[in-house]
Amino acid sequence: MVAADGGAVAPEPAAGRRAKRTIRAPTKFDDDAGFNDADLQRALKASMKHVRRVSSTTVPECPVFTPTAEQFADPFAYIKSITPDAMPYGIAKIIPPEGTRARHFTRRPARSSPRASCVFLVFFAPRPTASAHHPVPPPTRAGWKPPFNEEAGGDGIPFDTKLQTVNRLQEGLHFEDGERYTRDSYRHMADAFKEKYMETHRRVADETARLANENPGWSEHTCGARALEEEFWRIVETDVESIRVEYGSDLDADVYGSGFASVPVGSASAAAGASPDSDSDEDGGVPHAWDFGELIAHPSNLLRVVGGDIPGLTRPWLYFGMMFSAFCWHVEDHYLGSINYMHAGAAKTWYGVPTHAADAFERAVRAIVPGIFKDAPDLLHRLVTLVPPAVLAGGHGVPVCQTVQRAGEFVVTWPRAYHAGFSHGWNVGEAVNFGTADWVPMGRAALNDYQHGVGKRDSIFSHEKMILDTAKAFVRRYGYGDTESNSQEDQTLRAPWIARMAESLRAELEIIVKEQRAGRTAVKGRGVREAAGSVKSQHEEEDENCALCKAMPHLAVVHCARCFEIAETIEIEQAVARARAEGRSASGAAWAFQGGGSTSAAARLRQMGRYHRRRRRNRPVFCLKHALDGNCGHGVGGLVMTANASMDELERTLAALKK
Repeated sequence: MVAADGGAVAPEPAAGRRAKRTIRAPTKFDDDAGFNDADLQRALKASMKHVRRVSSTTVPECPVFTPTAEQFADPFAYIKSITPDAMPYGIAKIIPPEGTRARHFTRRPARSSPRASCVFLVFFAPRPTASAHHPVPPPTRAGWKPPFNEEAGGDGIPFDTKLQTVNRLQEGLHFEDGERYTRDSYRHMADAFKEKYMETHRRVADETARLANENPGWSEHTCGARALEEEFWRIVETDVESIRVEYGSDLDADVYGSGFASVPVGSASAAAGASPDSDSDEDGGVPHAWDFGELIAHPSNLLRVVGGDIPGLTRPWLYFGMMFSAFCWHVEDHYLGSINYMHAGAAKTWYGVPTHAADAFERAVRAIVPGIFKDAPDLLHRLVTLVPPAVLAGGHGVPVCQTVQRAGEFVVTWPRAYHAGFSHGWNVGEAVNFGTADWVPMGRAALNDYQHGVGKRDSIFSHEKMILDTAKAFVRRYGYGDTESNSQEDQTLRAPWIARMAESLRAELEIIVKEQRAGRTAVKGRGVREAAGSVKSQHEEEDENCALCKAMPHLAVVHCARCFEIAETIEIEQAVARARAEGRSASGAAWAFQGGGSTSAAARLRQMGRYHRRRRRNRPVFCLKHALDGNCGHGVGGLVMTANASMDELERTLAALKK
């Protein structure tokens, strides 16, 4: 029945029955009270999230290790010793032995570490144990905690930041660019933000007081950290207020200065074999044993042979954080391990997922945010998404642990261990990757995942080249394959761990040799010609990624010679046209574009400068597996295979490791 005014009314009630309420037509939400449709939808979504919330402060702690002075003196030996206990958690915290902190030394921002050969013999030789005749030297005034270089971050050098919207970190949004700051202006901003936030959000202080009352054994720092953690996840999960912060991440320590200051010559915490640093101040300090510049060049770190200029890999990265600035869930490139040190400032909460649960973690994240993965299959490579650890653990059975890292403490992450976290206030951290012999199988797994997994990504260095270069250096250093070498030194150096290193390299090199032999035979059998003579100069200086699978095929690369010629002609014509338009010499521009008087292709590549990235895109290369999958249309006859290592070289190195 329809009323006279057009409204709907209920029919007349039957006898003995109660009348129904009048059904009224729905009306639009009235926003006179200051709300709009977007606000309403946001509030509804937030209320649903709040119902599902489980406190992430209930996540269990990761292992915490407190080494002795003797154990701490040898970084990678110590990390290897704790791996059986720590790797099942994915991350672990290391607290250096107690000792008097050093006064602050300074040094120049850029510093090389040419001491690899010095450390090599000292580390690989057995380290003497403590005894009455050879006691472990006590810490000097430097102590065992690395002293902080307060000039880290540069003196007035501006750096970029990433703008993070904390309440939307679950949405996988790309981080916008934040403001540019200097070291001092960033700290001023971060401190001001925290002070204002704590004043306007009294619940953090109230929660801290409640935790202190309910847990008499907890320290003030612990209560404050737990309260701040609860506040962080409230913002992330409920999205009830917009909080934006800026993160100064991935700052090249060679540009902005490392946070590790030198320690006095003769200090027990000095790096083994270190000599006075020519870049240090008049006090003539030497690097600390755990200085990341030293760890990169350490003989147990296979990344020392990678070469090239790769910040974070071959150079440490510096980080400036503020309250709620976050590093989202990720694993390290090539499934490497990482070492992270907190130099100064407020604490940082870490979360870790062990290596054995990495697949379960990825399945869980895809189930939690399926829509985001549909649009961005490589989401976990972008470092832009946070999923609450309590949701991972409680709803999906993913083992997650946590720890609070304070100034003067290290956090180590193991290969393919997903990790994430956030800062409690202004702080300064530093990080570097590492890969030991135990990592090698995981490095191969990373290559397979990059090539065939969901969300392909580029390799950042050649795994094959690193293994071959390490194996050749190993053979030279320890006389493997030299049947006439039976000196006492060789017998001493061939300790059990050296045999394990040889076995790891041998197993991986066997796979590489098998793949190279089969791949080269296959492509040549299909009509691909092999470049005559030595062709290392074309690819060894700048390794390129396969255009299809994203691997970095250093040992053998296939390209279309016709495509290269066409691209070269077009780019020279463009360079000549630009020169003429600018009134410059056309012949001079063409000459300079091709490398001037340089005789090698590598030298020409180095002089291309800003054109290099575009030139690489116009000159696709392929690995042996995808050599015939290009679609340039020039046919197999135009394909050329260039090799940076012959099969004889590969097989000789492998044979030497077997002896």
